[in-house]
Amino acid sequence: IPFSFEKRNTGSGHMEVSRDQVLPTIRKMLTFDHGVLYKNKSSIAVKGFSTEYDIQRSLLSSWPKTPFAGNYEIFGDEVSVDLGLRNSSRKNLGRIDILAKNKKRDEYLVIEIKRAEANITVLDQITGYLSALNKSNAMRGALLRGVLIAERIPKRVLTSAKRLGI
Repeated sequence: IPFSFEKRNTGSGHMEVSRDQVLPTIRKMLTFDHGVLYKNKSSIAVKGFSTEYDIQRSLLSSWPKTPFAGNYEIFGDEVSVDLGLRNSSRKNLGRIDILAKNKKRDEYLVIEIKRAEANITVLDQITGYLSALNKSNAMRGALLRGVLIAERIPKRVLTSAKRLGI
C-alpha cells in the first residue's frame, strides 16, 4: 500500500506516503471529489485556491508547466530550514514551501507561497531561509535565490523584494 490513513483522537487525520509516491499520490488526489468537505453546509462555489497547501500541491503536481521547470527540478517540499546547520542554537527555523535545484548549476530556489496578499514580513521569512541555508553544510557555496508567489503583492512589498533580489 503506497499510503495509509491514520485517524487521530481529534477526528482529523493525516496521510503518510512513501517519498517515491508523493507526486503520483498528489496527482491522484487532485481527481477526488472534495465535496464531502462541505457536508451540511450551504453550497460554496470556490474559484482559485482556498489554501497555501492547495497552491503548493498544484505547483508540485504540474511542475513541468511552471516557468521554473526549464531550469529547475523539485528538490523537496516542506524542507526543514535547520537541515544541515552547524551548531544551530535555534531549532525549528521553519519549513520552505518548495525548494528547487537548478539542473545544471549549484543553484537553488527557495519558493515561499502566500495565498492572498503578501505582507512585508514574508521578505524577512525568505531572507531568513536563505541565510540559514547559506550557513548549512549542504548548501555552502551554492547560489540561493528567493521566490515569492502570492495572489497579490503590494507595491511596497514588490519594491523591497526586488531590492533584496527576491
